Amino acid sequence: MRLTVLGLGYLGATHAACMAELGHEVLGVEVDRDRLTKLTKGELPFYEPGLAELLGKHIDSGDCRSRIPTNMPPIGATSFSSLSGHHRRWAKNSADLSQVEAVVDSLVPWLKHDAVIFGKSTVPVGTAQALASRAADLAKGVLVEIAWNPEFLREGHAIADTLHPIAWCWDGPLRAPPRR
Repeated sequence: MRLTVLGLGYLGATHAACMAELGHEVLGVEVDRDRLTKLTKGELPFYEPGLAELLGKHIDSGDCRSRIPTNMPPIGATSFSSLSGHHRRWAKNSADLSQVEAVVDSLVPWLKHDAVIFGKSTVPVGTAQALASRAADLAKGVLVEIAWNPEFLREGHAIADTLHPIAWCWDGPLRAPPRR
């Protein structure tokens, strides 16, 4: 499958590298020129053991490409687009969703076929619905669906958490929660 990862910070870079590791063709898009330069050299601007090597392996093999967009990337053949990144507004105790809104605003008009955009960041309840409405207003003859799959990656374990997401949740067989 071809997918585009929009935003290559801690979450996006991990997601892009791990999806390439699983055999998908990944286009990573980053607007921060310094971050992209570091990533393409195999340098991470954050701590995550093993990620630089994994990312380098897939960039070198061509499974994972990266770029700084001057306009939206050529995603006509992309099956899924993943967006990640938001900042918390500490003073207001809320999420700054301007980055994910900007991605939807930039991406949707370029879509030439029906698409699924899924978010990976942890965002407030109702964000996917609000973005779906925004996407529907921007879509030109295509169906755009918005879904959300937030990540809860542990620093130092992000690769394992992404490739084996349920493995760390328990230490034994699945059991129903206790009745109250």
